Amino acid sequence: MLNEHEHENAAVPPLHALQLLHHLTEQLTAAADLHTAMHATLAAMMKLCRADRGVVHVLNADGTLQLAAAKGFEHIALNSLEASLARCESTALRASQELKPATIGDFSRTNSPEATLASKLHYVAAWSVPLIESESLSAVFTVYFNAARESTTAELAWLDAFARQASFVLKQTQAHSALAASEQRFRSIFQESNDFIVTADLNQKITYCNPATAIALGWPVESIIGKSIADFIPAPHFDRTSTMLSQKLREGGATRYEVDVLARDGRRMTWEINSRLTFGPDGRPTGLHAIGRDVTTMRAAHEALRTRERALREADQRKDEFLAMLAHELRNPLAPIRTAAHVLKQTRDANHVRTASDIVERQVDHITRIVDDLLDVSRVTRGLVTLNRQRIALDEVITTAVEQVRPLIESRQHRLQVTLPDEQVTLYAEAARLVQIVANLLSNSARHSGTQGDIELFVTAHTQIVEIHVRDHGVGIDPELLPRVFDLFTQADRSAARSEGGLGIGLALVRRLAELHGGHVEAQSSGLGHGAQFTVVLPRLAEDNQATPLADAPQVKPESRALRILIVDDNEDAANMLAMLLQLAGHDVAVEYAPHAAIERAREVRPDVALLDIGLPQMNGYELAARLRSQDENAAITLVAISGYGQEEDRRASKEAGFVAHLMKPVSALELELVLSQLQSESL
Repeated sequence: MLNEHEHENAAVPPLHALQLLHHLTEQLTAAADLHTAMHATLAAMMKLCRADRGVVHVLNADGTLQLAAAKGFEHIALNSLEASLARCESTALRASQELKPATIGDFSRTNSPEATLASKLHYVAAWSVPLIESESLSAVFTVYFNAARESTTAELAWLDAFARQASFVLKQTQAHSALAASEQRFRSIFQESNDFIVTADLNQKITYCNPATAIALGWPVESIIGKSIADFIPAPHFDRTSTMLSQKLREGGATRYEVDVLARDGRRMTWEINSRLTFGPDGRPTGLHAIGRDVTTMRAAHEALRTRERALREADQRKDEFLAMLAHELRNPLAPIRTAAHVLKQTRDANHVRTASDIVERQVDHITRIVDDLLDVSRVTRGLVTLNRQRIALDEVITTAVEQVRPLIESRQHRLQVTLPDEQVTLYAEAARLVQIVANLLSNSARHSGTQGDIELFVTAHTQIVEIHVRDHGVGIDPELLPRVFDLFTQADRSAARSEGGLGIGLALVRRLAELHGGHVEAQSSGLGHGAQFTVVLPRLAEDNQATPLADAPQVKPESRALRILIVDDNEDAANMLAMLLQLAGHDVAVEYAPHAAIERAREVRPDVALLDIGLPQMNGYELAARLRSQDENAAITLVAISGYGQEEDRRASKEAGFVAHLMKPVSALELELVLSQLQSESL
């Protein structure tokens, strides 16, 4: 079985798949026979999912499967495959019977009758995809892998799309083969053909059309005979078509073209036409004969494919722009951190040291917020966020959000006006996420309002919904950007210097969090230089529902005694600085950078607390925790996890492993102090 990361590696990139599908369409259009078409389809499928071998079977008239194309197998091996098909021992036969994909990711782990053949022919996995036309089987495509490989829903869907792309060529080739085999019965074949077949005289009067043409046009055959081709083609197209046909008549050649055709009910179709002159016994042209097909759906699909390709290119461009901006945003705080480090090396002045330390702390907090936002938007986008809903008072949410953003607003000397309704507004929501929504909108307005700007936050309460409005009078939003302002990684030059563009994730996060709460968000702007207003609409609870107050910030408990602490982290700088911080707080600290050395050191120092990095080399923090607890002298050791991963599943895993706390890197000194103070109090 693939683990989560292997599934991601096996996933088919949509752009790559679309490019393969587009190339296959061109190959199928040019395919001269069934073998060429099936071989091209099989090759594209193998390339799509990185298969090692493959075969295609088509359904015969007697209901049996016949080999139509193969790739990667020797002749003897193909004979063995066909024999297994006859004995009902293959995924291909199962797919043809069940009319749905049949896959085996590892024959060595199944009791499938095909396992013996798989071992003999040295393949380990097989996926079979049937081609269904009008609820009936037409062909079966099978790809084989030399290593175990489980299929994904996306891969099977792409294989099905590739198979369907070959369906028209399959039917067309079969029709042409039948026509070549029996020219004497051409009239009946014309009558049964799904293609549109028309003959006309030199004056372009229709002399024959087959039933498929009549059905497509919505007229009886007898009503079409004798009419001009012009009666079924819009005037602008007919003028062009008539000129081209007249030229071909003079030249005596054949031509292929597309033309718009009008049906009886007014529908406009696009037909692809192949026309050729017909000649009498004297060698003189007597008229023309044309075969066509309705490519309306195909053309729409091609256009959708091109649109999708453009969208993917734009998304890729936005990603590149985002990565460049991320590098810029990370360099901004790194510059003062580096400068502060140099200052700390060169001075002992207490004021200078305090100023440099404050700068480092602020900038690290800034970097941490950037990383947290990235992780947050990733989890929300992938649907990994579960809301912890409670009845909450909206005014408390607004107050908390304003306090979070106040330092930014005051640093820009903005004037913030907050207007709340007189009545209490109660929501059923997660307070922290609503604070995040409001704080993100306020931060967005503060960043894009220059300095000394006016920002308004006001709430409009209705019976069933509540609207939270944030309005600024800043640089505004370009009308072209407005429809995409909430898209992930979308950012624009809202200011001439472009210094406040951001990462393009804050507003995307606002929209997704609002939607998780059953609401939505809107943006309005009259254009650049005219400010912007963002409105979050959320469902409201009845007023008599009592709200749960937001939790107060935890209070730091006074120290009671020094602790013996063991720090284990392979990042030596991080471990040493953390040790220095704890030593300054009066604790007895030991540091190790490798798990095995930490096990031996723990026996010596018998620590009260072990701060363990989860992502250690050789063995992870969970295994190290178990090894430490297995020592008699450290059976009661208190474990605190330190990790760069802080999602819900990570915290759950550390709790199950016996850790009493899970601290995110970079570790907040306040958080660590709170954890240790709690442990000190409990040890009294």
